[in-house]
Amino acid sequence: QMSVVDFLSFKKNVTDLLGGALDKVKGNKFLIVDPKLYNALDLSVDVKFLKEHQVDGMALLTAGHIAQREYQLSANLIYLVRPAISIMPLLAAQAKAAPAKQHFVYYIPQEMQYCKKILKSFGAKSVFRASPLDWYWTPIEPDVISLELDTCYRECYLERDTSALHHVVMGLHGLQTAMGQIIPRIVAKGECSVQIAAQLARMMSSGPTSLETLPRGEVDCVMIIDRQVDMVTACATQLTYEGLVDEMFLIQTAHVNDPEPNKDGKTVRYKMTNADVLLGEIRDKSFAVVGSMLSQKAKQISDTYESRKAAKNMTETLEFVKKLKNLQQEHQSLRLHTSLAEKIAILTRDRLFHRRLEFEQTIFRGNDPGVDFIEECIARQEPFTLVLRLMCLYSLVHGGIKGARLEQLRTSFLQSYGYHHMFTLLNLEQLGLLKTQEGRSPWARLRQALNLTVEDDEETNPRDIAYTFSCYAPLSVRLAQHLSMKPRGWNNPATRECLNLLLGPTSACAVVPQKAEPAGSAVLAAGAAATAGGPASTPAPVTLIGAAAPAAPIGVAGTPASTSLRVVTDAENINAYGPTEETRGTTLVVFVGGVTYAEISALRFLSGMGGRQYKVATTSIINGNTLFESLCEQVPNDLDIHA
Repeated sequence: QMSVVDFLSFKKNVTDLLGGALDKVKGNKFLIVDPKLYNALDLSVDVKFLKEHQVDGMALLTAGHIAQREYQLSANLIYLVRPAISIMPLLAAQAKAAPAKQHFVYYIPQEMQYCKKILKSFGAKSVFRASPLDWYWTPIEPDVISLELDTCYRECYLERDTSALHHVVMGLHGLQTAMGQIIPRIVAKGECSVQIAAQLARMMSSGPTSLETLPRGEVDCVMIIDRQVDMVTACATQLTYEGLVDEMFLIQTAHVNDPEPNKDGKTVRYKMTNADVLLGEIRDKSFAVVGSMLSQKAKQISDTYESRKAAKNMTETLEFVKKLKNLQQEHQSLRLHTSLAEKIAILTRDRLFHRRLEFEQTIFRGNDPGVDFIEECIARQEPFTLVLRLMCLYSLVHGGIKGARLEQLRTSFLQSYGYHHMFTLLNLEQLGLLKTQEGRSPWARLRQALNLTVEDDEETNPRDIAYTFSCYAPLSVRLAQHLSMKPRGWNNPATRECLNLLLGPTSACAVVPQKAEPAGSAVLAAGAAATAGGPASTPAPVTLIGAAAPAAPIGVAGTPASTSLRVVTDAENINAYGPTEETRGTTLVVFVGGVTYAEISALRFLSGMGGRQYKVATTSIINGNTLFESLCEQVPNDLDIHA
């Protein structure tokens, strides 16, 4: 019997890694953390752990002075940072502020050459003792892990900087070691995903990184997909509870701020994890049913409190006291989620919100609602990310916007939100998200073949993953579902046609025991698994997203050695695109560029159907707002309007 993979069990790997890094610095120390890593650190370790490793205190990395007493007394400063260009001046400032202290910096997951050059330009390179820390995955939930690379989409698809792909490859390779099993089948869709699959397969089967000694396990397939393949889902409005919380309040590495300040007027931060039992019950539900679920929970808690009055003897009183701690936690959780739900309900009751959903659903069903609603949103000064999402959604589904209307929308948008957004619009055009309408849109064929719109009025017990967006089934999740559909999986002619219509190449390979053949005779070469437009050999005549610039290839491993594993591609007729087992096994779905909470809920819905299980690995968890904000250019404005 194969054990079920629980990603939360990998927290020990993270704590062992961090503990070893901290122990390399002898004596008491003070920890300074990159703000983007703080929530991930909070999920992985606690105060007790830090004390055990002689960490006296902790602060966020800024350019300002750290006033904590523990900082003043500590002779050793340890920095945990991402190798980001913006971080280097902050490190240099801290080194200058404390020249008498020892400075140790750990780059997560590795140091980049430009880090040394920038620190050298500040005269601070020799001050730091730098080391890489191979911390790739942050376990979010039992079924979700994240690299927490929040700029991955922009870097890979807009700036063509594919260094993040190396982190994905190393993370997936290390994940198999951590699970103690090899994943025998890799399926990829999209430019970046195919590159990742090629290098991962080579690393698994050859050289010093070979995983030949590992057995097969519960996870028998990994499906890697580019965010760029399915931008329609990223533009749409999520309608699950957790999705709406993220859209409104922004969940950052499983942490959210309480909308109600505490008695001291300070904002309280809460963890949004399955440790919160109530959240586990409502997180994947349609928001329409969350209100009644919270009311039922409130009644249960009230009844439990009332039971203390019915206690007739000491034994019954002690039983109530034992429940009291959990009861107080449930009460606090109920207060938080009631507060969040009330704020969300105000938004969802608004007439404009309903019109927005009607606009999106009209598009999903293949009809043309026109762009009048988008123009109205611009005139109302609705958040610019909302307007961009609607414009791109319309463009993606309808194959663009008619020239005159697109120019009119561009002009109105710039006049309303500022001309610095000219660069934002250029970025969207470069990515193919916003374009002039040319030719026929493939949406009608995709919608029919993949059953992307489902009319399901049952919100309490939905029958399809389309409940996550009211009537639209996320395309990325449909592809994962079709991979396990018998009799042919992705080899089904209709599915193959859809894969050809979507942006980017498709690849598939299997890692199988080596037969008695010359070493490396059928080992995968870099990119050899990719076909021009999907499983079919014919090139794609139409693309859903548009002509985005191809990603630059990442490095590949050296010449393969003679091992007991080899990589076999679909070209060798092994039916690599064929169906996985529907009734058992687990598919690891890897999102390159980010995943939304609604997609995670949809995959959990498929897992809950009792057959194949699905786990999620992602570069980050996103929503439409954060994704489009990352595509904006920061244009400095030095004009003094008061001069």
